[in-house]
Amino acid sequence: MRVHLRLLGLMTIRAGTVLVRGSEFPGRQGRLALAYLAIQRRPVTRDELAGVVWCGAPPDGWERNLAALVSKLRALLVRVGLTDPDVLATGQGGYELRLPRWVEVDVHAAAGHLEHAEVAMRAGRPDEALPAAETAANLARQPLLPGEEALWLDHARAVLRLTLVHALEISTDVLHARGDLHNALRRAEEAVLLEPFRESGHVRLMRVHLDAGNRAEGLRAYERCRRLLAGELGVDPSAETQAAYHLLLGG
Repeated sequence: MRVHLRLLGLMTIRAGTVLVRGSEFPGRQGRLALAYLAIQRRPVTRDELAGVVWCGAPPDGWERNLAALVSKLRALLVRVGLTDPDVLATGQGGYELRLPRWVEVDVHAAAGHLEHAEVAMRAGRPDEALPAAETAANLARQPLLPGEEALWLDHARAVLRLTLVHALEISTDVLHARGDLHNALRRAEEAVLLEPFRESGHVRLMRVHLDAGNRAEGLRAYERCRRLLAGELGVDPSAETQAAYHLLLGG
């Protein structure tokens, strides 16, 4: 039986007909601890985990409180069939969440689908790459632990955003090649909005506009890119962007 740990949107754990909702976790601290351990996929010291759970200010006696919290998390994991005590292992001054292969964490699933899409594109299998990229994008669009703020979450969200951008670029390329210019434009525009300083998105947008017969829109896309790079970074567009611009000019 597969287990699904959802960190995107409303945090839940599902195993068959068993659904553990966020309100059934051992409080906000339990949700933060489990999410951090699931995202890190490495041993985490007690001090480090305490900093996450209590937002950098652990209370007196936090060691005892943290041990009690981990015990409650183990009981929660048992409810969804993860009965091996080593799933949430203790050792070397900390904890590690060792999930079996049949447990899916949506954040890592998004990265896995993106990797599948990238491999398929390199192998010349766009029909396989597109659904993988679209699945990665649909996952990565969702907010990670909405309502929570922390530096480690900022980093995890940045990684998730790049997963989304890469997936959108793959989708753009496949849809463009198929002649589905409407949806290719939508993906390219979304990628540019997410990462406006990433020129590859602008280049794709310009090329799709060109093939759609929208030279004026393509030129406007180039001008937005040029002004952004000049105004914010003080640099000129890359040679690839300039080449796309000259194609729009008919050169």
